[in-house]
Amino acid sequence: MNKQTPATKLNSGPLTANVEGFDSLAELALDLRWSWNHATDEVWRQLDPALWESTQNPWVVLQTVSMDKLQRVLADPTFRKNIDDLLRAKRQAAETSAWFQQNHPQSPLKCVAYFSMEYMLSEALPIYSGGLGNVAGDQLKAASDLGVPVVGVGLLYQQGYFRQVIDKDGAQQALYPYNDPGQLPITPLRQPNGECRVPDSPRPFVDEKTRSHRARAFRKDCDRGRWFCRSDFGATARTLAADGRTIFVDGGMTDYPNFAHGADHRTK
Repeated sequence: MNKQTPATKLNSGPLTANVEGFDSLAELALDLRWSWNHATDEVWRQLDPALWESTQNPWVVLQTVSMDKLQRVLADPTFRKNIDDLLRAKRQAAETSAWFQQNHPQSPLKCVAYFSMEYMLSEALPIYSGGLGNVAGDQLKAASDLGVPVVGVGLLYQQGYFRQVIDKDGAQQALYPYNDPGQLPITPLRQPNGECRVPDSPRPFVDEKTRSHRARAFRKDCDRGRWFCRSDFGATARTLAADGRTIFVDGGMTDYPNFAHGADHRTK
């Protein structure tokens, strides 16, 4: 794999990462191009059909598959050729001039930062709730297809949007699944020495009297596009309950009385 994606080994297990050919699969799994281009679906289905159908998350499939199964499928010349062809197509698509480069070759526009509180890029990255996330995600995907140099900037919610369950009395119960960064198709931004990069901020995410600043930065490849986010992962449960800044996307805040509703509060 090229030198631009060493983070795949940092996100993967110590055994599977050493399997020859794993890096190629990781490069495909960590690019959300698969969320609208389904050429790789059969790859993940071949690794674990049941898990793929239930999650639609290539990175979870790749993290969960046994080393024996991984070695067996990668030893198949037909499977390996398919992976090589998919990687070649992915890289060619990223390098080919798109609408923006063809129609505005002399444009001074080099990068546009797109800020949103949520993005619906894929169900595998549950940091959205509804209309705003759908619009922001579609615009990032459209910008990628058109070659417009847009970078999405947002928040990585620890629990995201709630899952609705109806109890025996017919009342709604809100469940908040935990977003484990290791199981999400994202990679941590790191310093040259390998340490996690802490995003710059004019003010800390939490009161420094309570705990140290532990915000982290992550990156998500989306074909030609990029998406960056910051998160409070690593905070204690007590502090998150008191602060609440990157716990939820929307709604269901009644268990956190110190959290003031409103998107603008979450950016402070």
